[in-house]
Amino acid sequence: MTKAYLVPTFHHDIAYLRPEKEYTARCLEILDEALRILEENPEYRYFLEQTWLLEAYWDARPEKRSLMRALAQEGRLRVEPGLYAVPDMNLPDGESLYMHAAVGNRILRETLGVRARVCMIADCWGHHAQIPQIFSQCGYEYYAFSRCMRRDAARQNFIWRGADGSILRGHWMSTHYDGIGFPAAGEQENADELEWAEGEEGIARLMEKNREACGDDPQYLPVGGDMRFPSRLAPKIVRGLNARGRLPELVFASPAEALDAVDWDRAPVFDGEFVSSMQGTFATNIWIKQKDRSFSGELYALEALSAALRAKKDFSLAWKLHLKNQFHDIICGTICNRAIRDVEADFRALGHLLTEVRRSLAGGAGEDAFFNALPFPRRVRTEAGLLDLPALGFAPVSAAARPAPRPAPSLPLSFENEWYAARVNEEGYIVSLTEKETGRQLAASADAAGRPVPFGALTMQMDNGDSWWAISSPRMTREDQPYTHNRPDPLFQEDGGTFLPQIQEAQVIEADEDRVVVRQSGELRFWITRVAFTTTVTLSKFAPDIAYHTEFVCESKSLRLRAAFPVANLPEARRQIPYGMSGLEGEQATQMFMDARDGKAGLAVLNRGTPAGNVEEGVMLLTLFRSAAMEYKCDSDLSYNLGREFAFDYALCPHPASDDERVWRAALSMNTPLIRCPLPDDSALPQVSGAYLSCARETEDGLLLRLYNPFEDERVCRVTLPAPYTTVTLADGLGQSLPDALPTAGPEISLPLGARRVQAVLCR
Repeated sequence: MTKAYLVPTFHHDIAYLRPEKEYTARCLEILDEALRILEENPEYRYFLEQTWLLEAYWDARPEKRSLMRALAQEGRLRVEPGLYAVPDMNLPDGESLYMHAAVGNRILRETLGVRARVCMIADCWGHHAQIPQIFSQCGYEYYAFSRCMRRDAARQNFIWRGADGSILRGHWMSTHYDGIGFPAAGEQENADELEWAEGEEGIARLMEKNREACGDDPQYLPVGGDMRFPSRLAPKIVRGLNARGRLPELVFASPAEALDAVDWDRAPVFDGEFVSSMQGTFATNIWIKQKDRSFSGELYALEALSAALRAKKDFSLAWKLHLKNQFHDIICGTICNRAIRDVEADFRALGHLLTEVRRSLAGGAGEDAFFNALPFPRRVRTEAGLLDLPALGFAPVSAAARPAPRPAPSLPLSFENEWYAARVNEEGYIVSLTEKETGRQLAASADAAGRPVPFGALTMQMDNGDSWWAISSPRMTREDQPYTHNRPDPLFQEDGGTFLPQIQEAQVIEADEDRVVVRQSGELRFWITRVAFTTTVTLSKFAPDIAYHTEFVCESKSLRLRAAFPVANLPEARRQIPYGMSGLEGEQATQMFMDARDGKAGLAVLNRGTPAGNVEEGVMLLTLFRSAAMEYKCDSDLSYNLGREFAFDYALCPHPASDDERVWRAALSMNTPLIRCPLPDDSALPQVSGAYLSCARETEDGLLLRLYNPFEDERVCRVTLPAPYTTVTLADGLGQSLPDALPTAGPEISLPLGARRVQAVLCR
C-alpha cells in the first residue's frame, strides 16, 4: 500500500443530545471553517452528509453560494450520501428511502450542480437486504457504513448483493466513523511537533487496525466525528508527515475518490443483510414510530387521490417534514427533551398540512365517497357499514350495507369464517385458531419449555436498559461496537422478570352478522409498577385477519410491554422488509408484519407502527412499548412517557404457507387509510395487476408509479392506462425517465418483475 486516503467531514446530528436549533448554529460555524480551509489548501477535501443541512447553510450564507458551487464542481466539496436526512435504515418504509434520495439529489442539482455517488450511512443500527436495489436504482455506486457488520464477513471492501440480485460496492468503516482527530487551531501551535493524541504513532496504529479488515487495499481514513470542528492545521500536518516518509503517502480525498482507488475486481461478494444493533431503539418513544407510519400511509393515499383527481397538489413541504423526522436519532427516539418537543411541533405542522390537503380534495360537488389507494379491491367496515371498494377507485358511501345486529353472545364462544375457525375462552383469549384450508392448528397455550402463556396476552418486563438497549445495557468494548448484536430475546428472562396479566373483565361488546368484538380489561403489576389496559379483539366474517386494539396510560418507568402469541410448531420465522421478506433472528425491525410458518401453514402478526418483533422459544412477540430514557447523557425524562395515553393496533393473519399474498394484502390494508371525498365522474389513475404500489405521484415528467413484486417468484405486472395517458417509460429510483418506452397493446402494458423487484414507470 503506497497511499492512504484521508476523508474529512463531521457527523451532523439534526437532533440528539441537543435540539435542532443549537446543532444547526454549530453546523454553520463548522461549514464556515471548512470552506476557509478549502480555499486556502487546494489539496484539501471535505464532505457533509445531509442536504437538509446544505439547504440550511445555502439559505443562511447566500454569499458563499458561488464558492460552494465552484468547489463542488471541482470535486473538492461533496455531499454524501446526499439524502435529505440520514435516516435509520430499518424503520422507514421503502418509499421514504427513495424519497430521501430523490429530494436530496434534486437539492444537489439545484444548488451545487452535482449528484451523490456514495451512500454514506455513518451511524445506523442495521442495513436490510433491499438497500442495494433501492440505492443502485438512485444512481449510487457505493454504500458505506460503520455499524452492524456481520461477524462472518468482517471485510472492509466487498460487493453487496441484495435480495433481488442488485449489487452495490460496500465499504465497512471497521474502526468507526470518527477516525483521525487533527488538532484545531490553538490546540497545537507547532504542527511539526505532532504532540497531539493521534500523531504519527496514532495514525500508524489506526492503519494497522484497519489492515485486519482491508488487507492491502488502499485505506479509507475518516477525519471527523460527531459535530467535530475541522482542523485548519490538518493540511500542514499532513504535508509534514508525507515529508518524513514513515507512513504511506496521506492524500486528502472525497469518499468517492478514496473508494475509487480500491481494486473491486478482488472484492468478495456478500449476500443478505447487516442487522441489527441496539434493538431497544425499535420501541423507545414508540409514538414517534407510530406517527411516522401513519404519515407514510397518509402521504401515499393522498398523493394517489390527488393523481386520480388530477388535482396537482404540492406535497414537497410535507415530504421534507416527514423525511427530516426519520433522521436516525429522531425516529429511534434517542433524543433529549427539547428535541422531543420539537418533534411534537413538527408532527402537528405535518398533520395540519395533510389535513388541509384532505379538505381541499374533499371540496368537490359529487356524492360522498371513499377512495381506495391500493391496487386491489378492499372490503372494509366504515361508520356507514360494510363497503366494497374497487382497486385504485371510489365507492359511494350510500353503497355501504349496514349489517343486521345480533344479541351479544356470552363467553366462551366459537367463530368461523372462510379463512379460519377460532374459539375464545371466558377471559377473552383465543384458545384455538385453525387455518381452514390446511386444517392446521396455529395457537398454543405455552412456550417451548412448557411455561403457560395465554395466546395474545399482554406481558410486562422490568426493563432497566436505556434508550438503545432493551432489558440492560451490555458492556461492550470499542472492538465490539461495529458488529451486529442479534441477541436471543425470549419472553421469560432471568434479568427482566416477565409478568402476565390479570384479566378483571371480559365480554362481547358488539355483535352483528359480520363480526364479534370482545373486550378484555386487566392489569399488569409488579410492586408499585402497574399497567391497567383494555384490549379489544375483533373477529370479522369479511376479513382474513383478527384485529387487536390495546390502550393504556403509562404510569411507570423502566418497563417493556409485549403481545405474546405462542404458536404450535412453526419453525421458520421471517419478517417483512421494504419490498420483500427476510429472516428473523433475534428482535428485529419488521416493517408491517412478521411471520412464522412450517411447510403447511403460517401465522403472521401485523403491526401499525410497532416494528419490534421476534420469535423465540415458540412464542411470537410484538413489542408495543418501552418506558426508557438516557438521563446519564442528557435531560430525557420525557422518554419515559409518563402520563401519555397510548393506543396500539395489531392483527393476526392465518394463512397457508403458499399464500403470502393474503398476508401482504391484509398488512397493506391495515396501514393504508381510506380517504373520504366526493365521488368523481372518472379517475385518472391506471389500473395495476400483478404488483403492488409504493407511490402513485404526479411529477413534472408524468405520473410516477413505483411497482413492486415482494414475492419469491417472477410476476407479470399489467398497467392499464386511462385517458389521457398513452405511453409508459421506465424510470430510475429518483423518478427520472429512462430512455426506452415500454410496448403497449392498446391501453395496456406488460412488465415482468423478478422476485422482490421494484420498478418505477412514468405514465405520460
